[in-house]
Amino acid sequence: MTSMVFALLCFTGICIMFLYLVRSLERFQEHARNEHAQLRVQIRALEARLDLMTGSAPFPPANAPSPGDAPQDSPDCRPE
Repeated sequence: MTSMVFALLCFTGICIMFLYLVRSLERFQEHARNEHAQLRVQIRALEARLDLMTGSAPFPPANAPSPGDAPQDSPDCRPE
């Protein structure tokens, strides 16, 4: 009878250990996913800066206004 109680306690301890392990792995996975998302954002920002520095930025669409064009109805463009 005592060996059965000992086996039951060991089995319970192993189950608790596995549950703790699964919880820890879930936290680690969530943390790794968050870090991966942050790294992707930082890499995109770095690529954009490098494109601007090297001048190899993608061309704007044909119908997009150029950066030097100001809208005609803005208050600072009206003649005085």
